[in-house]
Amino acid sequence: MGKGELESIAEKFKNEISTTNSVIEEIYLKIEEKDSIDLIKKMGLVYLMTYLEAFNRKFFIKFLSINPPVMAKSLKNKKDQKKLTMEYKDIVYDFYDEEGFLQKYMAKKMYNEVFDYYRLNIDVFISKFLDDFLELDFQNESQKRNIDIKMLKEFRKIRNSIVHYKTINLKEEINFKKCHNTVMDYITLVEELIFNKYYPQQELVDWF
Repeated sequence: MGKGELESIAEKFKNEISTTNSVIEEIYLKIEEKDSIDLIKKMGLVYLMTYLEAFNRKFFIKFLSINPPVMAKSLKNKKDQKKLTMEYKDIVYDFYDEEGFLQKYMAKKMYNEVFDYYRLNIDVFISKFLDDFLELDFQNESQKRNIDIKMLKEFRKIRNSIVHYKTINLKEEINFKKCHNTVMDYITLVEELIFNKYYPQQELVDWF
């Protein structure tokens, strides 16, 4: 249940990322000024890292909301567990007549308050959420496939420096393309590990 929705989310973001990459590469061919090229690279990198953040939020909130048993797992950290405690006033205040409201409410609460990628370093997000809570063994799998996940941490620092107008030094040839490839590899691996663990069998077609 819900695998198709998750596949649609991942496909949408991969298409957006591929389109951004194509646009940036096309612009490269049409301009010669170094300052303009650097500006385009910075803009593209900001877009890619923003897509990554948005993908994590949308994909994992949807995944949690359609998999209540996963959300029911107890967290090892007591402070994190306490963040998920709901009071009557919380439900009454936010309640509206929508199917699956409670699952969606809890999924957003769990992601935003415990596992929010935006507030965590990528290595912490992976170890705390993907490896420990979801039991995906993501770190080991990424190493086996030579996916340099640590680079996402560096790209995020660059993205934050650009957004907050701090001085940075971009390497001329590798940054944008490396960022694009790593983000795509990350999303692809997330899909594969999630689907293999939580949707191990394809739904059978009822021919009768």
